[in-house]
Amino acid sequence: MQKKFFSFFLLALFAVGPAIAQDKRGPSTEAERTKALAAIDDLEKNPLGPDAKEERRWLTIWLIEVPDVTVSVCTLLPDLPKGDKKDSDIIFGQMMFSAARYVILHLDKPQNKLAEYQEGVAGVLKVYRFLLAQNPKDRQPKLDDLVQRQDAGTLDAYVQEKAATACKN
Repeated sequence: MQKKFFSFFLLALFAVGPAIAQDKRGPSTEAERTKALAAIDDLEKNPLGPDAKEERRWLTIWLIEVPDVTVSVCTLLPDLPKGDKKDSDIIFGQMMFSAARYVILHLDKPQNKLAEYQEGVAGVLKVYRFLLAQNPKDRQPKLDDLVQRQDAGTLDAYVQEKAATACKN
């Protein structure tokens, strides 16, 4: 129950938090964006590392507060691991963090939600592959399917197709 609440809370913060928190501060700084990119990379490479919990906490708060780094949230993969899976929050959060990397790297360009979604899913799969290497019993059929699509080079097209129906904002 606690994990379901955390996932719901995280989603709610990303949905309404920016409107409240952005009035309190200005745009992100270059140093913050550099820190965010390093944290996102670290979380993708080692989501269970010694700094992972603090990196997730900092990234979540920072993304809520900064007005210039806005991540599009969509139930693109409703079959992601549910709250009873121990790594569900890690996987759910990584989708947003990896999408944020795309936004940070393209702040000077118009928003591209599809590219954000594609980057988010790719980040999820990096984390999933890492978690599977740690515990091969933690297989998730939906994520295994996405790994196969990624290996076959069809993942981006699949995300585009899913986004067309699931992300109508």
